[in-house]
Amino acid sequence: VLPVPVFQLGEGDGAYLESVTFSNCNLAFYGDVQLYTNVNFSSVGLINNHALLTNRPGSSITQNLTNGMQTLYNYGSIGNSPGGGTLTLNYYGAYLYDYGTLSNYRFAWSRTGTCYIYHAAGAAPISCGTFACTVSSAAYQLLSDLVFNDCSIDLNNRTVYMANGAENYDVSSVNGSSGKLVQRIVFSGNPASVLTLNNATLNSVTCSASTITQGTVSLSSSNSFAGLTNQGTLRNNNTSSQNLPVSGTLVNSPGATITNGSGPLVITLAGSLFNSGTINHNQLILNNSAQVDLFHSSATPISCAFFLSSGSGGYRLRSDLGFQNCSVDFNLKTVQMHDDSGDYGISVAGASHYLQDAI
Repeated sequence: VLPVPVFQLGEGDGAYLESVTFSNCNLAFYGDVQLYTNVNFSSVGLINNHALLTNRPGSSITQNLTNGMQTLYNYGSIGNSPGGGTLTLNYYGAYLYDYGTLSNYRFAWSRTGTCYIYHAAGAAPISCGTFACTVSSAAYQLLSDLVFNDCSIDLNNRTVYMANGAENYDVSSVNGSSGKLVQRIVFSGNPASVLTLNNATLNSVTCSASTITQGTVSLSSSNSFAGLTNQGTLRNNNTSSQNLPVSGTLVNSPGATITNGSGPLVITLAGSLFNSGTINHNQLILNNSAQVDLFHSSATPISCAFFLSSGSGGYRLRSDLGFQNCSVDFNLKTVQMHDDSGDYGISVAGASHYLQDAI
């Protein structure tokens, strides 16, 4: 068993670590611990941080937590110094247990293989400037729900496993009105897990669990979702056309909007559509292989430029469908205009627009 030196610096006394090597031990930090230059960790098994751990004021420090490290327990606060400068942590351990505050400039996970994340329910949301993966052969297993706030996330196309045995965990990224970049992540889960994205720009994000978008969520390239519930504004972030595949059900909630943004947005939908908001983006392409449901309860007619069927399955109406300035083509598929609750109609308004090829 490795010894556990307890290292403490007095709170607010201005002391800092410089040219120090910790070797063949476990560590516990207390007090006010400031990192400066040439601080090395060699065969340190774990760190229990109970301290206010920062960079030395006015200095931008990159600290490598490497050489045999396995576990970081954060019970205190890891952040940038209130006196200025930044702290970047390059973390090579396998386990991160966060019970406190993680708000430094950059947390870069640099270990290959499977890594494990636990974020306590009472901990502050992770709010470092960037939470990143720097290697090409890693995966992340959740041991709890995971919450980010005003944090850019870039996991280098690695997978986040949202289920652990019988347990299903949620991930949320909640940001201010300016939004944050969430990119290059594969979220792997089932519908019992929920990915919530609030005020974010998405680039190369895929999710096989349930996804909820809130605030303004802007889409760059190569995003895809299983089930998607939009509760805010979902739009294209590029001037070029972007396609968003949704393999399950698309729910557009009351007051929510799906729109083009900077350029045309195309949604390719393999599941059912339940719309209670505004849909006015470029194209909604129905690519279902079996019969799916179509529901529209908004007073605002669907007004995407094109509402098109390209799959082999038919459709069952769960309400009246109203279209305005939208060309509708069911491509010779059967549209069942009734269910157990009643009979429904389809209306199309607007010059030079049409309803065609519905059986």
